[in-house]
Amino acid sequence: MDPKFFFFAGFFLLGAVIVLIPCVVVIGLRSNCPDKTTDSPATSLTASTRVVALGASYGGYMINWIAGQPEMSSRFKTLVCHNGLFDMRSMGYSTEELFFTEHDAGNYTVYDNPSAYEEYNPVNHVANWTLPMLIIVGAHDYRVPETQGIGAFTALQRRNITSRLLYFPTENHWVLNPQHSIAWFEEVFNWMRQHAS
Repeated sequence: MDPKFFFFAGFFLLGAVIVLIPCVVVIGLRSNCPDKTTDSPATSLTASTRVVALGASYGGYMINWIAGQPEMSSRFKTLVCHNGLFDMRSMGYSTEELFFTEHDAGNYTVYDNPSAYEEYNPVNHVANWTLPMLIIVGAHDYRVPETQGIGAFTALQRRNITSRLLYFPTENHWVLNPQHSIAWFEEVFNWMRQHAS
């Protein structure tokens, strides 16, 4: 999977935030956020000191990738990963949607070409992780199985990095229950206030 950035810079307006899923959402907590798309969030947000990156699904994969790339992660105060891929190799054996995983690995299965799953595998860069991260998983997510998020959370905990696991035992790839959705937003906003203020 070759990391491709889809970038949106936004800011809080009366407590609201724009969320683009599955893209990486970059929120600069300042009034002069860039208003254009760029190749990499790491290149355009150097003026801010209170920037958060959030991502879900593919965006969650990108959050885990960014976490392991110091030239990118140094631009952010904290990260939020919702149902993000953590280990491409194990994902190739556990997802219910093999098309995307194999397509992103050059149309190879894990056993046909293991190296295709390793070049852009976030798990290979955990030694570079330093940022606080909120990990969100749904137990009934079969697209990105819960073990991906639990693995990322375990890596954060073992490295003594400030982290929190928000676990929804009855949700899937999306948080559909209205009360759970409210809890999701409360947790994400609280995390951002705590780690980006």
